[in-house]
Amino acid sequence: MFLLGGVYLVFAAMCATADIRQAAACRLFGLVFVAGGLIAWRLLGQNRLLLYLMVFLVGLSLFRIWYVVAIPNELSGDEALYWLCSRNLDWCYVTKGPGAPFCIWCMRMILGNTELGVRASAIILSFGSSLILYLLGTRLYNSRVGVFSAALLQGTPIFAFYGIGMTIDPPFIFMWLLSLLLMHWAWKTASPLSWGLLGLAVGVGILCKYTMAAFFLPALLLLIFSPARRQLLIPWPYLALLLCLAVLWPLVVWDLHHDWINFFHNIGQTAISEGLRIFPSQFLAFLGSQLGIVTPLLLVMMVWAIFKLRRQDPLSFWFSIPLLFLFLIKSLQGKVQANWALCCYLTGLISFSAYFLDRFWALNIRQRRLTIAAIAVAVCCTIFLYAACLIPFPANMDPLKKVRRGSVQLGHEVARLAQNLKPQRFIFSDGYMTASLLAFYVDGQPTTYCVNLDRRINEFDVWPTFHNLLGYDAVFVLRGDKNMPDQLQDRFQEYQKYLVRTTSTVGEIENIYSVFLCHDFKGMERVMPTRYN
Repeated sequence: MFLLGGVYLVFAAMCATADIRQAAACRLFGLVFVAGGLIAWRLLGQNRLLLYLMVFLVGLSLFRIWYVVAIPNELSGDEALYWLCSRNLDWCYVTKGPGAPFCIWCMRMILGNTELGVRASAIILSFGSSLILYLLGTRLYNSRVGVFSAALLQGTPIFAFYGIGMTIDPPFIFMWLLSLLLMHWAWKTASPLSWGLLGLAVGVGILCKYTMAAFFLPALLLLIFSPARRQLLIPWPYLALLLCLAVLWPLVVWDLHHDWINFFHNIGQTAISEGLRIFPSQFLAFLGSQLGIVTPLLLVMMVWAIFKLRRQDPLSFWFSIPLLFLFLIKSLQGKVQANWALCCYLTGLISFSAYFLDRFWALNIRQRRLTIAAIAVAVCCTIFLYAACLIPFPANMDPLKKVRRGSVQLGHEVARLAQNLKPQRFIFSDGYMTASLLAFYVDGQPTTYCVNLDRRINEFDVWPTFHNLLGYDAVFVLRGDKNMPDQLQDRFQEYQKYLVRTTSTVGEIENIYSVFLCHDFKGMERVMPTRYN
């Protein structure tokens, strides 16, 4: 109890550097975490290892709150887009389901339209993911394995990144783990309640990220290749499937009313239309990305542990290896994003903890050294990831260039230049990221638009448009030193070009934007993009 109180006092002192509103919000948010830790302290009894885990998770969550407020990391373009989606809540969007925008909407109702309001969901979901992983590891093995797995989740670079970065992955990771926990319950007990909850959880997970649909394959393989195959003869698994489809029904109805725009976009992302061509370079790129986001030694040892424990723990095997194999095969046919396969490593953390950490002193000296090295490398990479925001990198090597675009400076400069226009004005760009960041960082957080200049389809194409705002002035923003596009040159009575130069938060990388002050919009025809990727 005193340790938790001390952690909170240090956290409150650090938050004093923030502005009054954010500092108050941080302290309120921090009290929630500490209160949760104190309640757990009372309920957990004599399980000291679990108490240490709770102190670690509460302390880490408080650190992340302070990190978001005090360290100058701007939103990425995707984070800004999901925030913008949360201002336009809907059953579905052009490229994604409603999961991440809904999470952001919940937090910004409490914390406002701030960077903390956007990223608080990731902090909470990461905390919850570790707790679920603890429960799953405890059910599969014992409490020690559960604690080790939950802590290791926070020390693995890819999962540590999603402890702050709010995209579709934090809710996806949480729902995948919750579905795994329910799958284990259903697999062991054949309870109608467990199957029903599993169907609902998978459905909600698909609303967060469509990769969740891959859950059905390992679930089927687990049932077929275990004594639980008799459950395929009872109605409950099929009830779970029906409940899952019921959760997805609003999404389908939305897509039906928007000409299946979401469906075709995601089909385009899978590169199925490219056919059965072989791209060895894509395979090597995907393999390299997996070694990078998990770290090489930890990844190899996880896979080794999964195979070694496959008879004792078939759930971890079927929910890791078949999916990872499919992603590897898919990477031969077309590009696979690095984060698509992260669900394969969640049960891998449990297998690693069970094989190498729980029986650490039974290992030979070489295996113990490898285990320590694997954890040390992963933790060091995670620390470097958090510290990288304070390190100046060359422009072509900056791992955080997506949050170092000088969006705060750009927003202030656009707002200043816009004062030279009449009150009836609008702001637009040619890319969804720039348009989204302008909506967040321009003073007053105005509505922004994204014009189609031969780009792929995005969320702005189903939202209200600027095309009929006749007589309005406008601010048009392009990345780089560019001229006014041909399609827009005769759409305004006149325009002036300004170059805006912004620097990164560490002052090393310069970004250039072309800002056009446009007068008296003449209107133009709205043309929907025809490209989905």
